[in-house]
Amino acid sequence: MFRAILEFLDRSLTRASVVSITVLLLIGSWAYPPGYHTTKHSHGRFFLFDMSSEMRVDFGRLILLDAIIAAIGLLFARIINRRERTRSIAVRVVFYSLVAAPIIAIVWSIVAHIGYVRYQATEERARRETERVRHERQEMLSKGVADNLSSPARASDVLATILWFRSDGYTDNEISWALAQRFNGFLEIQELGPKIGYETPKQGDTLSSLERALLADSLRVNDVDLEKLTLTEIAPSVSGETLYGFHGRIRNDLTRAVHSIRAKASIYDSGGKLAEVLTFWLNRSLNSENDFAKAVPGEPASFETRVRVEHMPKGFTYKVQVIEGHYIQ
Repeated sequence: MFRAILEFLDRSLTRASVVSITVLLLIGSWAYPPGYHTTKHSHGRFFLFDMSSEMRVDFGRLILLDAIIAAIGLLFARIINRRERTRSIAVRVVFYSLVAAPIIAIVWSIVAHIGYVRYQATEERARRETERVRHERQEMLSKGVADNLSSPARASDVLATILWFRSDGYTDNEISWALAQRFNGFLEIQELGPKIGYETPKQGDTLSSLERALLADSLRVNDVDLEKLTLTEIAPSVSGETLYGFHGRIRNDLTRAVHSIRAKASIYDSGGKLAEVLTFWLNRSLNSENDFAKAVPGEPASFETRVRVEHMPKGFTYKVQVIEGHYIQ
């Protein structure tokens, strides 16, 4: 087959045919010349008679291309009628250009396609493996959150769970997703009371704000332990019909020291009807509003409060109890 093609080229390759092909290539280069875009500053080729095109002829590149075509055509036209050996070389050059080069290109395309298919298969396997690992990690995270946290959850337990899974390589997004799945978007905190808590962070948000709030909540004394903070020797500070506050002592029967203690005073008139409800922080002294009283286990401490209520009912009675406290970290 290749010999037949060589013989055909040997018969057909004349000076006239070379000149004709060269002229056709030159005409083609002008009909579809290289150009440049007038607004996008890009280069390419375009059809010369396309009136809607914004391309302009790049004469420098066009003349260089025509010079190369003419030089090659002239070279072939000169050697085509030379001695047999020179003509044979020219015929073989044309043969390899017309036959061998396309075959090589086809083989190369097949090899490249096979390589691309293998690459795609490898990428798909890697993607599936990544998805499998991600799914397993999500299942482990969801199970760990469900096993460690109940609803309502203790702030210290939530904080410890976040820190544990973060140290195990989980991102804030993954942990937020697991918390949202476990608590349906709302994290009820035991220390804050029924139905009180925080919305779970949305995807893309960090857990830093939630962690700060949980740290403060984890130091909050729960309702049961608040009963072990006892107020004694309570007396009001009254002048005329104006109440200026209370003073007394606080005893801590817990195992940890407590500060930032808030109390509630219920004021009743002489008939036993509730007349006023006051809330206030227990201070060590009235010299500073931020000088909070501190209750250390086994060491009763005095406190004072600052309130002002005018027109107090005659013969009023009161009941004062602790409603909030925070452990010292």
